[in-house]
Amino acid sequence: MLPAIAVFAGLLVYLMDSFQPRRLGLRHLGLMIVSLIAAWSYATIWQGTPISLREAQVNGSARLGFDKKLGEELARLPQPARLMMDCGAHSGAVQAAGIPFRRVLRESNPPLWETALSHPAESADFLIAFPNDDVYRAVRLFPDHLTLVTTIATPDGSRAFIYKSDR
Repeated sequence: MLPAIAVFAGLLVYLMDSFQPRRLGLRHLGLMIVSLIAAWSYATIWQGTPISLREAQVNGSARLGFDKKLGEELARLPQPARLMMDCGAHSGAVQAAGIPFRRVLRESNPPLWETALSHPAESADFLIAFPNDDVYRAVRLFPDHLTLVTTIATPDGSRAFIYKSDR
């Protein structure tokens, strides 16, 4: 959109100048029109909140609260413990707990991740599962040697399950 605005603004000034090249006032009128349109455009955008920011403000507060609550639970786990978690949606909880990502087996660790999904109890000391994520499905498919330690839930319906491996 910006290139089109730049081209048409220059074209407007050129056309205003070509209609009356001897009259300096008409050229200034074209520049004033372009300047007023640009100022009006910036003023309307400046006053409004972009939709992406509004969405983040509305949804972000609930997610931040959930990540904080989950982070508090993760911080209680033993320090050397290896975790298995799909960090795509709630990596903030790991950061809030102060856990380095090198201790977390996550979806960005192929091929270990794929192997761990078929042997979850042997892959990590604790598994953090969210409804309908890969870890949740792996726990449902291979529940042997896994014990539910706690469930984290918030009023908005967000939930996480922490399992301990009994291997």
